[in-house]
Amino acid sequence: MIKEFQIQIPLNFEESFTLLQQSGGAISGWGKNNVDSKHGYIEWKQSFWLLTGSTLISAQLKSKGENQTSVVVLVHKPMQVVDPFGICSKVFGKLDRSVRKNFANR
Repeated sequence: MIKEFQIQIPLNFEESFTLLQQSGGAISGWGKNNVDSKHGYIEWKQSFWLLTGSTLISAQLKSKGENQTSVVVLVHKPMQVVDPFGICSKVFGKLDRSVRKNFANR
C-alpha cells in the first residue's frame, strides 16, 4: 500500500530540504535510507512495525517560488493492502508535526 500526502513549507528549496531532513531525523525509529539533495529527495525507513513490515517514507521537494516549497510524501507499507487503522496517516503525522515544530523553533 502506498499513500500520498502533501506539505507546503514557506521557505526556499534549500532551507526546506534542511528542515525536512532535520525533522525526519528527529523521529525515533526512523533511519535515513537515501538522500539526494540535488533532486530534492529524502527517504527514511521506519523499522519498528514488525507485524506489517518496515515502512518506507519518501519525500520529494519541488520549489514553488522564492519562498515556497511543495513536498509530496509517500508512505509505503509493503505488507499491507488496506489501512483500516490509519497507520499511514499516523506515520505521515509524525513527520508533519516534526516539520511544524522545527519550523516554529527556527
